[in-house]
Amino acid sequence: MASGAVAAVYLEPWPQQVQGPLAGVMLLENVFYLVLFGGGVAGLFIARKQPAWRSLLWWAALGLALGYGLFLGLTIPFLGSLMRYRAGPLLLLVPAMVLFFRPFIDQLLQQSAARN
Repeated sequence: MASGAVAAVYLEPWPQQVQGPLAGVMLLENVFYLVLFGGGVAGLFIARKQPAWRSLLWWAALGLALGYGLFLGLTIPFLGSLMRYRAGPLLLLVPAMVLFFRPFIDQLLQQSAARN
């Protein structure tokens, strides 16, 4: 039941549920956050040594977002309401994930500066 609640908050609407342009935008938003989350996980385990505060911030934001998403999924049965209320936990993920993309961005900038 709990996994279904989290899936309802972070994965719906499924592609077969999209019936209009607004639902399509919500689906693209889901894809964006899944890519962002995947990049954060990759940054956590693959990137160079990260400062401890970055790891702590990432785990704290992930825990808060999943906990809040679980609460929403268990208490709100309507997809439209979930889409409005899930903005809070999704916004918690953005700053934490960007911290893990920073080393990759710095590396790309250094490589491009070396080429020029």
